[in-house]
Amino acid sequence: MKFFLITLCVAATVLSTEANLKDDFREIGALVPVDRVKAIVAKHLTLNKLFGDFIKFVKTDEFSKLWSELVSNAEFRGIVTYIESSGYKLSEDLNKLAELLKVARYPDDELVIMPRTVNSFLRDLLNAMPKDDISTLMKLKMKTSPEFNTFMTRLNHPDFKGLVDKFLTASSTANIRNTLSKKGVDLKKIFEKSFEILKWSQ
Repeated sequence: MKFFLITLCVAATVLSTEANLKDDFREIGALVPVDRVKAIVAKHLTLNKLFGDFIKFVKTDEFSKLWSELVSNAEFRGIVTYIESSGYKLSEDLNKLAELLKVARYPDDELVIMPRTVNSFLRDLLNAMPKDDISTLMKLKMKTSPEFNTFMTRLNHPDFKGLVDKFLTASSTANIRNTLSKKGVDLKKIFEKSFEILKWSQ
């Protein structure tokens, strides 16, 4: 049992440096002192009660439910998506860890049950857009079309952001924002996504 726990902890420690890595990460992973890590794990399993209790907790149904909640959480998935958009397939590591711990796999986007609102509809539309192609064309237009350049420069200017922030916090617009919010429309998030699209031109 102790050997299994040691193997489990070591695998969890080095997993992210072994799975689906480019050469740079392989070189870094090769520097991990595996024998020393094993010794540290063994030491803490013997002397560190809280560490031992946590290892036991990882094998419980409570942890399994907590893991399922984590991998379906919108904020956590946002972090994973950001990392993966940077070129690292974190979800593959999470699934290998899930297999090791015998818990739920990191679900595909279409399998995650998210609150369905007007904003989620707009989010799905945005995710379906060919961002790279649109961004490339927008950047070209910034160079070849003075009118487009002027328009995008003004909308990317802090002055415009200030006007939007004022609209989103003004007492005079509170009723509009609250009414739309009850209908599933989050104006703040819509503007955030709009500013994200505007930055595609930069």
